[in-house]
Amino acid sequence: MKLLVDEDTKAGILLSRLRQAGHDVVSTQDLGKDAALDPEVFELAQRLGRVVLTKNTEDYFDLHEKHKAKGHFGVLAVYEDADPDKDMSYKDIVQALANIEGADVVLANNFQTLNAWNWKLAPAPSKGYKDV
Repeated sequence: MKLLVDEDTKAGILLSRLRQAGHDVVSTQDLGKDAALDPEVFELAQRLGRVVLTKNTEDYFDLHEKHKAKGHFGVLAVYEDADPDKDMSYKDIVQALANIEGADVVLANNFQTLNAWNWKLAPAPSKGYKDV
């Protein structure tokens, strides 16, 4: 997946894990755009053909709504809570992206909340399992 990681989400460990998982990742820092406003980052993602990964959920939902009629490459948002049990680790974010890819979700013109995709795949049934 081609991602543009917003400045609020650009932790080096996350970027490294995303790249190790096979994603084509650039951050706003890589592009010298850490000080850019959200609309500028959103437009940059469109020019580069990338999905935005952000923790700035409200602003990017508004940008999604504003631009969905003319089309965009998609937004992946991570909601954070004051409850650490609900927050996603970097490993969780990578797993959620794998779950989205595995489900063949169309990201273009969509706003997806990664928290909703934060689950582990169930192990395959053992031999002898019979579906009734």
